[in-house]
Amino acid sequence: MPKSTHHLPVLLMPAPVLVTESEEEFNRFFDALKDELKQYGIVDRLLIKDFAELAWEIRRYRCAKLGCINSAMLPAFKNLLTPIVRRQLAEAVPPKRRTQKPEALVVSFEPSDAELEGGGR
Repeated sequence: MPKSTHHLPVLLMPAPVLVTESEEEFNRFFDALKDELKQYGIVDRLLIKDFAELAWEIRRYRCAKLGCINSAMLPAFKNLLTPIVRRQLAEAVPPKRRTQKPEALVVSFEPSDAELEGGGR
């Protein structure tokens, strides 16, 4: 008896992608897994679908983790460097010329308008 090639309704559910992800990319990934694993029946297909969805979720979480780390990097550098820069600035100003306490010095790591326009080199 030949094996049935019909799909279970579960297999017809939409791909588990977010609005920021590509359904086509997920489907290509799923098809590549099917081809690589040479599925034979509906159980194999269900297992491959589960594997594809779990692998997709792992990829999503890793991307989210990288995004969190990258977005926290600049504030972390500011927190680390601000006391060092303030101390260096305070030491650079002779004691008789100080007009502000070193703690009151404002340090900005943001580029100026001139630097953004390319004139701050």
